[in-house]
Amino acid sequence: MSEPKGRCKKMVVDRNSRMWRQVQCSRNATKDGFCGIHQPSAEAQRRAIVDARWRAERDLLVKQRTISQAERRVIDAAGAWRDKPWTDDDVEVSMLADAIDALRKAKKE
Repeated sequence: MSEPKGRCKKMVVDRNSRMWRQVQCSRNATKDGFCGIHQPSAEAQRRAIVDARWRAERDLLVKQRTISQAERRVIDAAGAWRDKPWTDDDVEVSMLADAIDALRKAKKE
């Protein structure tokens, strides 16, 4: 089966069919036998944009999770210190200070 002249070479899923089958893209070829949508350089650009957006969202989620965990440590340390404020033990106070420092660091990043 030969490809019709002037059509894009990319095989795509037929959306008009009830079954999943691949058909040749119906758009006209512009360069190297591909249409503007399926041009390999255009696909690479779109993929790079999507990957960058995904990485930014992932980094934001990691930062939010880090802040949430640091806040939880501060709350736990404050609760432990509140339960025994009369003790002369500096462990709870240093634990609270460390938790607060970790929270400040997480919020700066």
